[in-house]
Amino acid sequence: MIRRAYYPLEKAAEILSCTEADLIYRGATGELSIYMLHDQFTIGLRRFNVFGWEPIGDETYFWQDKPLKVSKSCIKALESLTPGGVADIMIEYTPDDGEALDPNERFRFSLRNTLTGAVPTIQDCILVISHDDLKRLQQPEPSLTESDRDKLLKQIGGMALVLAEKSGKYKLGEKPNASQIAEAIQAIFDAGDFQGRKGTGSTELRSSISAGLKLLQDDD
Repeated sequence: MIRRAYYPLEKAAEILSCTEADLIYRGATGELSIYMLHDQFTIGLRRFNVFGWEPIGDETYFWQDKPLKVSKSCIKALESLTPGGVADIMIEYTPDDGEALDPNERFRFSLRNTLTGAVPTIQDCILVISHDDLKRLQQPEPSLTESDRDKLLKQIGGMALVLAEKSGKYKLGEKPNASQIAEAIQAIFDAGDFQGRKGTGSTELRSSISAGLKLLQDDD
């Protein structure tokens, strides 16, 4: 296979034996970066002020000769699209001259088709991932040994013991209350934006806590 700097999602999914939706999910969770090819697009930088969105400098657009990184929020929008839906394209960009963008100000980037002047949507773009990300995803994921798994479960059991010691709410008799601890963890997860929470439902949490406590009590 000829090495490329970037691979279209369709080709990358074929190489990785997954689907384009799988890659979009990983982009939405920040596991990989997704870029857009834009040979027909130009970009303008605008700053928000009391008059609304106004261009920085003049109205001229300038070329960018490399793929543009699509923002994670845009990938999330693409992931949640219903069939036939449309998502606006949002990108991440640093000016070539190294100008620092004030984090206390609001900026956005105006994309337009250089031929028609139309504002493109993400469906108008070719989405790609980098060779480095493709190579990394081709590496087999490390698996835990039984010994490593038991160590982690014991640590979970130890933290459950600390919670039970600090608050009677998390104690059932003289032992940690796995159900109460699991519910407290779920409440924290529900209140936050934890993209990697898959596999941490109440049932899994209770099971891990109980298994960890049992391992701590067993003889080696």
